[in-house]
Amino acid sequence: MHGEWEQKVKPVLYKWDRYYQAWLSTAIDWMNRSNWFFVLTAPFIYALWLPDIILFRHQHIYFPFYGIQRVNRSEYIVFDRQKLSYLNKLEELKYAKRS
Repeated sequence: MHGEWEQKVKPVLYKWDRYYQAWLSTAIDWMNRSNWFFVLTAPFIYALWLPDIILFRHQHIYFPFYGIQRVNRSEYIVFDRQKLSYLNKLEELKYAKRS
């Protein structure tokens, strides 16, 4: 039974390990090519998504209790920077469309 499980799981883990290594090498290459100021400030920029996520959750949890209609953010804000052809995969992730 143990051998059967290992035969099924081992290829999947190998595939994910190779995917992770490819992603990590891309991220490390990007950091090596980038200005270190950008690399050091990136976590603070990504932290700015937190208020957006909190407001999204707040709207979906509390608005129905008060009878307030939800706002469709895509009618007011457009995130289309991920469509720029010169961005690499890591940069596309930074500008991925959020809804």
